[in-house]
Amino acid sequence: MGQDLFGTSARSKLDRLSAAARTLHKALIDATQRDYEKIHGRIGNPYQLFTIVANDPAFAWLQPMTRAIVEVEDLAARKEPAPTEGDWKDALQKLDRLLKTAGQPFADRYLALLQSSPEVAVEDGRFHAALREGVS
Repeated sequence: MGQDLFGTSARSKLDRLSAAARTLHKALIDATQRDYEKIHGRIGNPYQLFTIVANDPAFAWLQPMTRAIVEVEDLAARKEPAPTEGDWKDALQKLDRLLKTAGQPFADRYLALLQSSPEVAVEDGRFHAALREGVS
């Protein structure tokens, strides 16, 4: 198996998709954390934040994206059979649908944050730019 110097393999594309999705996910956590702290006070440390993100209903809306990222990472790590271009396209479409399907709880909250959070809007732009790189 040769090296993928230009990142054109399905595995490389899945790795980039996963990295871009994680960065966007972090922006969503940060925006949700700001709203949460307005009500509940400052979260003291990363461990406390992790516990709250994992267990508090205020962060539950993020679970579909968390699961989608894990699926992409599992696919990218799969040895046999190696991930294919079709696997990458399927993962890409699934994430795109998650973000854009109005009427679904995740997408509705996401689309609202796109309007209200400059940080989320910036990361959304970066995420979609990363997706376009993989398509070309």
